[in-house]
Amino acid sequence: MLMACAVALAACGEREQLLPGERLDPRVAAGVAEAEGAGPAAVAFRAPRPVEMTAWTHRNGSAAHRAAHARVDYPLDALWAVTIGQGNDRRHRITADPVSDGTRIFTLDAYATVTAVDTAGHVIWSRDLTPAFERARDGSGGGLAVAGGRLFATTGFGDLVALEAATGAEIWRQRLDAPATSPAVAGNIVYAVSRDGHGWALRVRDGRVLWEIPGTPGDAGRAGAAGPAISGRHVIFPFSSGDVMAALRNTGIRVWTTTVAGRRLGVPYAAFTDITADPVVDGGRIYVGNFGGRLAALAAKDGERLWSAGDGVQSPVWPAGGSIFYLTDQNELVRRIAATGAEVWRQRLPLYVRPKVTKRKRVFADYGPVLAGGQLLVATSEGLLRRFDPADGRPIGARPIGAPAASAPIVVRGVVYLLTEDGKLRAFR
Repeated sequence: MLMACAVALAACGEREQLLPGERLDPRVAAGVAEAEGAGPAAVAFRAPRPVEMTAWTHRNGSAAHRAAHARVDYPLDALWAVTIGQGNDRRHRITADPVSDGTRIFTLDAYATVTAVDTAGHVIWSRDLTPAFERARDGSGGGLAVAGGRLFATTGFGDLVALEAATGAEIWRQRLDAPATSPAVAGNIVYAVSRDGHGWALRVRDGRVLWEIPGTPGDAGRAGAAGPAISGRHVIFPFSSGDVMAALRNTGIRVWTTTVAGRRLGVPYAAFTDITADPVVDGGRIYVGNFGGRLAALAAKDGERLWSAGDGVQSPVWPAGGSIFYLTDQNELVRRIAATGAEVWRQRLPLYVRPKVTKRKRVFADYGPVLAGGQLLVATSEGLLRRFDPADGRPIGARPIGAPAASAPIVVRGVVYLLTEDGKLRAFR
């Protein structure tokens, strides 16, 4: 008996034997295909003319989640960094991209505090949105939109709050019964999606609920998931079930509903159906996707599926020059033809923090892309702002940003702003 125990203990102390053979990128095993069809040399890209972005009012730039090609000059130098509140930790994270009305940049930290910063990096005001009966650390999540001199913030506590953009004074607060994603504002109505599967329309003036429309709730959702988008007379609601619904903006009458379904085999998160890529409205099409393995292009008028691709999508796609660009669940930057979905190129970014096979526990987070100054910008939790050629995906360069990124970049008046995990807003020009 003693001899058997000794042998067993000796076996426990032996080093793990790694099997010989070729090591393949796990993204290939997970079903991530190489670029198919025409290669980068065969598909030209002509970027739209850069324009001066005077504001960045919603996630991805506008209420349609589509922005113009922003003017930026390179190289980018660090201007300033300012603390805006609580950064990321194991249980809380920043989920809202910054927004700007052109003179102020607004942020939401990991503990439901909204801060306004001027373009010189000075804090103008800061307001804690935690309800009196709650604790700040219990309300991580939410998003921002700014319009008409008002800042609209959703929180992890289930509130939609309107603040004076100049002073931070609270104008009204409406309870939505569940945490909500980033809002969208059009005319005199602000729209939101709550995580219990409801679309909301509130009056900008006083927060009165104009109408509410039920969707299908999902079993689980992702913090910082997709918010509504404006498409002409319609508002597009994405739900955690994978459903996407179009309703008339003024009345809430349902126009069409479809489901973005599909998953990548071999990954544990494939079962999550939550829409993570906010609907992007461009050229009569709506681009929307989930994290588990499906990107789809829908006809804006009736929701008909025009094409789909087997990629999970982290954030809104960026349409420009007849193409769309996006980041996948496997940390890849991809270009596809907007009309057909044909893949042009696929550029792999670092995935695992510790690439060794036995150490693969944490992955890097990437944010973007944003087309600015003729280049695609991607902020990463490596602590880098990476730049790529939109024509062929070639890496152009990368600069340190001082800490791991926590948001996508935004561009206003030639300045790039982004949030980092240490709770700081950073500016580059």
